[in-house]
Amino acid sequence: MKKQILHLGVLSRITEEYYDFINRSFDIEQHDFVMFEMDNPHNVAFEGEKVMVIKNRINDFIKIIPLIYKADKIYFHGLFLGRLILLFFFDTRLLEKCSWIIWGGGLTHYAKRKKTVKSRIHEIIRRRVIKNMGSIITHIAKDYKKAQEWYKVECTFKQFISHPYQAVDLNTLEFNHEGNEKLKIVIANSADIAHKHEDIMSKLSEMEFKEIEVICPLSYAGNERYIKQIINIGNRYFGTNFTPIRNFMDIDKYKAMMKKVDVGIYAIKQQGALGNIMMLLGYGKKVYIEPNTPHWDFLSDNGFIVFDYNDLNKNTEIRRISYSDAQRNIELCHKLFSYEAIVENWRQEFESDT
Repeated sequence: MKKQILHLGVLSRITEEYYDFINRSFDIEQHDFVMFEMDNPHNVAFEGEKVMVIKNRINDFIKIIPLIYKADKIYFHGLFLGRLILLFFFDTRLLEKCSWIIWGGGLTHYAKRKKTVKSRIHEIIRRRVIKNMGSIITHIAKDYKKAQEWYKVECTFKQFISHPYQAVDLNTLEFNHEGNEKLKIVIANSADIAHKHEDIMSKLSEMEFKEIEVICPLSYAGNERYIKQIINIGNRYFGTNFTPIRNFMDIDKYKAMMKKVDVGIYAIKQQGALGNIMMLLGYGKKVYIEPNTPHWDFLSDNGFIVFDYNDLNKNTEIRRISYSDAQRNIELCHKLFSYEAIVENWRQEFESDT
């Protein structure tokens, strides 16, 4: 008898892409999706007979209780579930069949939480739910270790690449030889202040370039005040060679833009931007990231060639990656981050008894 599988998550481009991935690669009749419309700035509205979109209201939660008890397996795509998390808080037996797919913000909430009464209550609820979770899914071992440290989890650790947005396009490398075009550098992947946009741009402004274009995606996260501040700084440092991206781009257009980039710089210390980092590595591009971070450890442990963000200074000459280094990264992406590899990861997971 086939298992019934329930997916719980927030309405977003990422969960929409995951639904399409399941619909293309598996029997959709085995899967139900409940998506919470809490904050939807990009007006995501994906539909399907196996999708239920609800708001953070009691009446909506009552509708999905039968799905929760009927499901053989439940996957939390993040822990941003509003009041629904209370059901699992009061009935922890349900958590034995649940897996938490860690997203960066879901785990780092512990370190970034506010010291208010409301926040403390919320954290007490999260702690009980996380501690009793049946398993945790992430490709970064350090994230599981943090969950052990912060939430005292003892559940099963399942280490694999889980989201199709992390899959890389395995087209032939389009290698740009030095000197043919201006150097195109993308910094960060969102307007989250944790990306240290100003620090990156300050470093770049002190270096000498023949020609440069600095691309700065700002369509996701952050607030309007911070976004305007970053745009003003970028314009001051680079003038017309600064390209801020304010509007959310179609994924195919975004990938096409990233293919033309030469260098990516990601100064974030928490888990984040790995999908973008892997995309660039898969396209044979040079990537600078913070050392001693979860993504640095993961990439280094798997043999990828990445560069230390802290080595960037006014005396640095940023060049495109060598062809041999690019080929090495691409081959590793084929092995670990291909669409086929992610399908196989999930096939094994859905068929497992845990």
